Amino acid sequence: MLAASALGLLTQLLGSPIVDLQEDLRSHPWRYAVASAPAVPATSSAPATAEITAKASKPAIAVPGPRWSIQLASLSNEEAALQRKQELEAVLGSGSVSILPSTGAWKLRHGAFADRKEALKVREEIKKQGLDGFVVDP
Repeated sequence: MLAASALGLLTQLLGSPIVDLQEDLRSHPWRYAVASAPAVPATSSAPATAEITAKASKPAIAVPGPRWSIQLASLSNEEAALQRKQELEAVLGSGSVSILPSTGAWKLRHGAFADRKEALKVREEIKKQGLDGFVVDP
């Protein structure tokens, strides 16, 4: 709900629909997650305040860190992207390739790596299997 409100505000400020942001919001909702602290009651006692403070120090939503991936293809046709996904998963394993719709393209990506170094290492392993791709940042 908060993300939808933020999207509405951005649309008003910029004066046009923000299609890429909407798609990114659907694909990566954790990027826009906001943890909020509970309200402190007006008649709070010291123990209740300590409990609320302890709860507020922990995020309400677990937000994963940025993830690097390997882009294996970018196709202009959804049907071709789905076909290529099946071919790539035959080599890399079922469920290992994601399709990310973008403006005018369907991007096929592999992995969610904690850092660039790890993604580059996996890219080298993929090359040994006859596939090519490049590392993309979060």
